[in-house]
Amino acid sequence: MSFAERYWDDVLTQHNLNFVREFRVNKSTLGIPNHGNCLFLDFYFPEIRLDLEIDGSQHCLPDRMEKDKFRDDALISAGYHVMRLPWFGVKSPDQKARTQTQVAKVLDLVK
Repeated sequence: MSFAERYWDDVLTQHNLNFVREFRVNKSTLGIPNHGNCLFLDFYFPEIRLDLEIDGSQHCLPDRMEKDKFRDDALISAGYHVMRLPWFGVKSPDQKARTQTQVAKVLDLVK
C-alpha cells in the first residue's frame, strides 16, 4: 500500500466505515478481454457500489488517464460508482486542508 492508501485506510477505519481494500472485480464481468485478470478497486463500499480511487501524480499522464477512463467507464456500465481523488499529501497546511476537504466529501457520501 502506498502512503496515500495507508492514510485513507486509517481515516476510513477510524470512522468505522464498511469498505473492502483492493476489492477484486473480474474483467470478464465487465466485458473486458483478458478474462483471467481482475481489476483491483482501492476502496470499495459495497452498500453503495462505490469505488474510491486515490490517485497519485502518475494518473495525470496521458496514457494513464486513457486507461483510467476505459476502466472507469467499464465499471460504471456495470453499475459501479467511481470516485477518483488526487492525492495532495499532508505535509503542508495547504495539503492538509485540501485532503481534509476530500475526506469530508467522502464521509458525507458513504455515511
